[in-house]
Amino acid sequence: MFELMGLVVTGGGIILTGLSLFGVFSDKEKIGFFERIFKTEDAIPKEGMVFEDFVKSFPPEDLSCAISEIMARRMDCSSTGMDVFSSVYYLENGLPGKFAVATESEVKEWAYKTSVTFTGLVITAIGFVLQVVKYVVSL
Repeated sequence: MFELMGLVVTGGGIILTGLSLFGVFSDKEKIGFFERIFKTEDAIPKEGMVFEDFVKSFPPEDLSCAISEIMARRMDCSSTGMDVFSSVYYLENGLPGKFAVATESEVKEWAYKTSVTFTGLVITAIGFVLQVVKYVVSL
């Protein structure tokens, strides 16, 4: 029984990690929010829990300001018409913020991040340790 347990735990950890990497456990609302920020030209009004999560993850420089919207600023320096760099600013007290709170890559990482990948890797490591212990005991 002990010899099979290590393989089952390792396999379960690998499957869990793989599913996480393929986005099965991703928060669809955060991903939609990320796409909404960078795929539209309009500012995003303050509404919903995802907006609040975003502000907690990327607080403004001036914590006393009232945030009403999120807007992306894009920089196009190429001849292809593709954005070279995008960052996120808040509309603070009715005025555009002076400082970027996050880059597009930081927001993407926030949107797609899950703790399941780390959990799967830990389970895989436990299964591997069980396999090593089984081998050492059998010597």
